[in-house]
Amino acid sequence: MAKTMSRLWRRLSATERAAILGGIFAVAAAVVGALLYTLIQENDSPRIAAKDDIILHVSAFTLHRELKRERIRYVVVDRAQGVLIGPDGAYIDAMRGKGEIGGAPPDPLTHREEPTIDVKVVNNGPVTVFITEAILRVERSRIDPWPFLSVTGFEYDGLVRIHNDGWGEVRDCSVSYNVIPPSEPRGEARPFREVIGTFEQGHTFSVMGALKSQGIDPLVMKRFTVDWMVTPSLEEFRQVEKELLGPYSSGWATVYGSIDFKGQTALGEWKNESLRFATDTSVRMYVGLRLPGAPALVSQDYGAILQVDANDYEVRVPLSQAVRPGEFDRFLVRLRVEKSSHHRFRIALIYNNDREIVSRPIDLEALVTRAHYMALREERRESHLKY
Repeated sequence: MAKTMSRLWRRLSATERAAILGGIFAVAAAVVGALLYTLIQENDSPRIAAKDDIILHVSAFTLHRELKRERIRYVVVDRAQGVLIGPDGAYIDAMRGKGEIGGAPPDPLTHREEPTIDVKVVNNGPVTVFITEAILRVERSRIDPWPFLSVTGFEYDGLVRIHNDGWGEVRDCSVSYNVIPPSEPRGEARPFREVIGTFEQGHTFSVMGALKSQGIDPLVMKRFTVDWMVTPSLEEFRQVEKELLGPYSSGWATVYGSIDFKGQTALGEWKNESLRFATDTSVRMYVGLRLPGAPALVSQDYGAILQVDANDYEVRVPLSQAVRPGEFDRFLVRLRVEKSSHHRFRIALIYNNDREIVSRPIDLEALVTRAHYMALREERRESHLKY
């Protein structure tokens, strides 16, 4: 069957092939338009707006929909009053109390996408539509001061660091935790507590007291190595380490528990939160010594910058899009913000000189940590020096 179709196709002239392909695309456009129209009539989807014979569909775009969720991406959620576009991923789930934070969050440049509006337009009318501009009519933009926490261990002294890459204070913070050898299964007990209080960018605490309560004193190991005038062989070193550190002879301890704190929301309210965490930290204290050991194709890509603290402003994005009768088009509007912030806006498409179609309200929760902000600044500085 396939061979027969292939021979028939080769016998057709270029004009006949173009006519067939044009018919196929026209049918596809009609199907897409019909589906969108059905959504409007039956589901009243918040992603869709319609005016005359023009249908506007707004969503979130991601290049990594099928990749592992370690990457931070943006997804869209339908709501009665419009759509919500917000960050998603395994670390975001942990920050929402659905998992454990620990270690460094996803790299700010290689594991994060900018929020991108996916715009689709269907023209069901008899006249070509020329889209010349998109206007983001922003009702409000406000900074999001909610803390963005991560927890990391050190390679010495049994230290644990709580990092805050968010844009607001962490208040009334305390940590309930346990310390166990990395090979030991975790339990529910969290017998140790560290009262921290308020901090902005980070706080470091030591688990040495917890180790001492278990009969392990890394200071003994430190005094031993300082008194040893000649660096020991690896075999001698491991033997002494095993004798003095017991179940922690690997040199590492697992610290796990929960962080309780207050953070401020984008609405200015202070909210209590509790996050689970787990990390490894070194119990060695050898400071200064040498140690052993397939959707529709996107036709264009545009950009827009949103403010982080403003109300009732417009961001104009010049466009050059044409949608012939019976066809559809798709383009992207990438949004950039300099800090974590919440935005409410509508997107209006200006077409055929003075006509416009306006989307339903769009709420965007943009995530830009301090680390990402500093990385972008450094990237821009290097680009300026290079070019």
